[in-house]
This record gives sequence, structure tokens and C-alpha cells, in this order.
Amino acid sequence: MLCIFIKCTTKILRRQYCIWVTGMSDLINALYNKALSVVLRSTLLFRSAWYDSNQVSDHVLEGYTKPLKVKGWDRALVEYTVAMLTDSASKPKPSLAKRLTEISCPVLIVTGDTDRLVPSWNSVRFRGPFQDLALK
Repeated sequence: MLCIFIKCTTKILRRQYCIWVTGMSDLINALYNKALSVVLRSTLLFRSAWYDSNQVSDHVLEGYTKPLKVKGWDRALVEYTVAMLTDSASKPKPSLAKRLTEISCPVLIVTGDTDRLVPSWNSVRFRGPFQDLALK
């Protein structure tokens, strides 16, 4: 009896959680849209990714920011995120570490010593399953 109660309660709570998260989509969208738009549309973000930000041309910046000007891109990103959080039918994927061990072809990891977005220590950590690699 208690087992049935727990099972039913869990099912109801899971359903309510999905409804709640889906309902929060509009609020999340409004907040996320504003914050994400400001950050991603800012050329400062893209300039900071370059070693010498003075060498970034307006043409290059336009290439990075153009997709963000498509109508509805922000809404699509929020809907995708909500769908990923609420999709209970999706099967869990193997961990990244497991998938990396399945790679059988040569691997080259390239990193920059002064990279601000992906620090070089991250590449050393990523090397994990590929211990026979030489990092340069």
C-alpha cells in the first residue's frame, strides 16, 4: 500500500514539475532573453576572445553576431533548453569520458597559451584518455 502511494505521488510530482518548468518558460525566456541578448550581441565578448582585440575587423564581428539577429533565435534556445530539462523519455547518454575512449583515430588537441576562453590546462585535462598524445 505504501509502495503504491509513493509510486503515485512520485508520478504526480514529476508531472507537476514538468508543468511548472514548462510554465516557467515565459518568465525564463524574458529574463534569459534580455541577459543573453546583451552579452551575445555585445562585440566586447567577441573582441575579448582574440589575443589582440585591435586586430578584429568589423567584418569578422558581423560574422559572429549576424546569426544572433535572426528573429526568434533566443526563444528557440529557451524552448530547446526547457525541452531538454523536461524530456523524461530521452535515454541518458554515455558519459563523455566513456565516449572518448571509443575514439580509434588519431587525435590532435590544439590550444593557445594565452587563450582566454579555453585555458591550456583544460586541454591537458582533456587529454586524459589519450595518454599517448604529445601536447605542443
